[in-house]
Amino acid sequence: MKTLKAGTVLINLQNQEICLVYNKNDKSYAFPKGHLENGETLKECAIRETEEETGHTCSIINEKEIGILKYITPAGENVELHLYLAKDTGLVTRKINPKDKEEALWVDIEKVEEKILYQDLNRLWLDMKNKITK
Repeated sequence: MKTLKAGTVLINLQNQEICLVYNKNDKSYAFPKGHLENGETLKECAIRETEEETGHTCSIINEKEIGILKYITPAGENVELHLYLAKDTGLVTRKINPKDKEEALWVDIEKVEEKILYQDLNRLWLDMKNKITK
């Protein structure tokens, strides 16, 4: 069975920065993302997960996703991740608790590939970056 997830490539257009979520447990960076809830569209999921993981509200820039990544988790879960390009609306809805296992960080668009260690996600990022910077 396939698990659908959605998330955003959250960009601050003024600073040309991308928001990444740092997972303190496995010391990895990724885009804000999560599982689709019952009755939720992929875009609704992407917006909700971005706010939950980063504390920032956002709006989707393009109707179509900017990238799709299919992968199998170490637990054997078959995942299809849909990523949407979104802009930060500047509203911070909550402060992130330092005890949380995740932390949101803004990274210069030219340095994102240095942070993402998962090869498949990094390849997808490079493809998405070309679409963003055109």
